[in-house]
Amino acid sequence: MRRSLLEIEIDVLNALRQPEKLTRLTYKTNYNASNMKILLRNMIAKGLVETRGAPGKTKDSRVQYVLTDRGREAANQINHLLLQL
Repeated sequence: MRRSLLEIEIDVLNALRQPEKLTRLTYKTNYNASNMKILLRNMIAKGLVETRGAPGKTKDSRVQYVLTDRGREAANQINHLLLQL
């Protein structure tokens, strides 16, 4: 059964409780990397996620994705609602 976009976004919010690089995030959420890039751009535009670091040639300088305060609050509210179901 396929997951809805909302379910995938919830998975991303939960996976980003700590900063993650794109590869690790795709593993945690079991989602395609090219689609994940698009999803992350949309979540950044919504103010739920932001980036840290700058793209570079060394492994340690790659971009990490982190939740904003708004993203953290959204994740908390969604998880609270899911617990009540």
